[in-house]
Amino acid sequence: MEKMTTAMDSVREADIVPLPKARDVFDRLLCRCVQVIKLHRNFRFGPQSGTVDLRPTSGFITTLADT
Repeated sequence: MEKMTTAMDSVREADIVPLPKARDVFDRLLCRCVQVIKLHRNFRFGPQSGTVDLRPTSGFITTLADT
């Protein structure tokens, strides 16, 4: 019974931390998604000797992800 009392005391003393704003979370998530897409682009369309660079530009990827 003493363990349960100690556990309940810690619950009463816990600090309440507000959640971050949804827009802040979305912005960070969007940045991470764009980074993953760019890494995939670099892997898929990596440099090849003697060929034309067909990689989509960073601006193109960012614009597509933001819409």
